[in-house]
Amino acid sequence: MNISDRIQSLRKKKGLSQYDLADEMGVSRQAVSKWENGQSIPDIEKIILLSDYFNVSTDYIIKGVEEEEEKNKKENNIIYSKILYIVSTFLITIGNISAFLNLCIRIDTTYLFVDYVIIGLGVMSYFIAKTISNSSPKFIIKFINIMMIIFTPITFMIFMIGNIIAIEVLYIHKVIVSIIIFLIIYVFLGICIFKKLKK
Repeated sequence: MNISDRIQSLRKKKGLSQYDLADEMGVSRQAVSKWENGQSIPDIEKIILLSDYFNVSTDYIIKGVEEEEEKNKKENNIIYSKILYIVSTFLITIGNISAFLNLCIRIDTTYLFVDYVIIGLGVMSYFIAKTISNSSPKFIIKFINIMMIIFTPITFMIFMIGNIIAIEVLYIHKVIVSIIIFLIIYVFLGICIFKKLKK
């Protein structure tokens, strides 16, 4: 990218026409057109005006020095997004395991609320990671997150079914029946999701 490309790129990023930029720089539209076509180069005074107006250094306009900084920023964003993907998977997994244990041992809405807050933070971390970087999570991260997100609704549904089926038996039997039904459905869905993501 040369100086003419950089001027054109900066102008378009700001959503300006050549007339708009010419007006801001105090030159004619033809002068801006010549800058962008490489037919002429703005003088030092105009380069300083351009750098102030677009909030970039004069080095960037002349030599494109800040391209390296932009590259480093993108690389850092990819690292941050990978960390956030791992954090999101951890939070979603911990929240779901805790919610599952609460359902098995004690149905306490206070504890369940905390579990759902943890899951919510995990989901939020996942989408923040997708926002700050265009990189997709690794297959295993994507698979675990999907499996964990469908974990809670299936858990509720199965425990309700377990309670209906085992209504006349001991509490421990209700839990066992619920876990067996849960495992069958969850493993089946896991295989389907795995095959879908692998395509």
